[in-house]
Amino acid sequence: MSKKTSDNIPYDLKPKQLEALDLLVTSAMPQTEVADKLGVSERTLYRWIHHNEEFRRAYDDMRKNIYRSIAPRAVRKIIHLMEKASKQEVQLKAAEKLLSLVGDDVQKVEHSGNVPLEIKVDYGE
Repeated sequence: MSKKTSDNIPYDLKPKQLEALDLLVTSAMPQTEVADKLGVSERTLYRWIHHNEEFRRAYDDMRKNIYRSIAPRAVRKIIHLMEKASKQEVQLKAAEKLLSLVGDDVQKVEHSGNVPLEIKVDYGE
């Protein structure tokens, strides 16, 4: 069996499982295409994802690492769009997305035509 590390955590997985992880995490391929490309059944891939603890741990860790690496750039891009986009609709969508990342405290973002953007935050007081 092959070993692959993510954050220095070893995973004891077979070569096809390692390839499956790479395809599942870094490509936009649907699971059916991943299974076809690997020459395994969809059922086998499903079992790896949902019932193989080692595979699931590696899958979750790899996804977290990728998200951690892209999150700061994504937030900077959203802020840039919110501040610099030429269309108010784009600014509004960027603001809504940024606020959705903040958490549950933000309840509603309203926009009506050329009126300045109004953001309502409920702090539960």
